[in-house]
Amino acid sequence: MTNQTSPETKNRFTFQTFILLLIPIILLAGVIFLFLQTGGGLDLEAPVPIEDLTIERYELDVDNIKLYVQNTGPEELTVASLIVNEAVMPFTVSPSATIPR
Repeated sequence: MTNQTSPETKNRFTFQTFILLLIPIILLAGVIFLFLQTGGGLDLEAPVPIEDLTIERYELDVDNIKLYVQNTGPEELTVASLIVNEAVMPFTVSPSATIPR
């Protein structure tokens, strides 16, 4: 007859294993907390104003071009320069260079 011995069962779940499982969970919770507290670097405002200028009508004269424009963007718009064929041209704006929404 042979002696059969039962295999030894080790307790696989030790305190060290518990700590090793807990470290990533704590780090993840810390990162989520930091993300929620600081906004995660998300800036909800547009970094550059959205400019949308619509030309409604134009008139061509011998010495000038008249443009009738409308600001269709979400914010007021200021006309600072006029570029025609990649060249900055002199211009005048009436009644004001700032066009309200």
